[in-house]
Amino acid sequence: MLRFEQRFLEAMRRRLRLLPPTKEYEKMMPAELQEDAAEYARRARRCAAVAVPLLNVEGEAAMLFTVRSKRVNTHAGHVSFPGGHVDAGETIHAAAIRELEEETAVRDMQVLGEWHRVRAITGTMVTPVIGFVPHEFSRIDIGSMVQHARSSPE
Repeated sequence: MLRFEQRFLEAMRRRLRLLPPTKEYEKMMPAELQEDAAEYARRARRCAAVAVPLLNVEGEAAMLFTVRSKRVNTHAGHVSFPGGHVDAGETIHAAAIRELEEETAVRDMQVLGEWHRVRAITGTMVTPVIGFVPHEFSRIDIGSMVQHARSSPE
């Protein structure tokens, strides 16, 4: 049974620091936005962060995903990492941690590093923030997170 141990997490943190500078994947901007210069410029300035939370559930390594509500405007019904737009004055890491807590009630994610930024289909640049949640979870805890996510305001 594989679980996230401190030695592994430290090695991951070191490797994430060695990643080359992020690349802006401009070619991923939808064609219709490339034809509308004003909308392209507006969306290209927007930034978002997603948390990639690693955790141990009943002693086994796990990664937490969410399923987006069918009632939201973008990415409805998609399986995703918790995340959203970066608020004014907020760092990428703070946004990822805030979104993780808002969407799942999981607190205390320890940031290990970032992955390459990518452009979402909406045009927003998204930075994946990889982190470890140091609490030991049970399957019951995960069920409570699902309930929290379902009862959260949309």
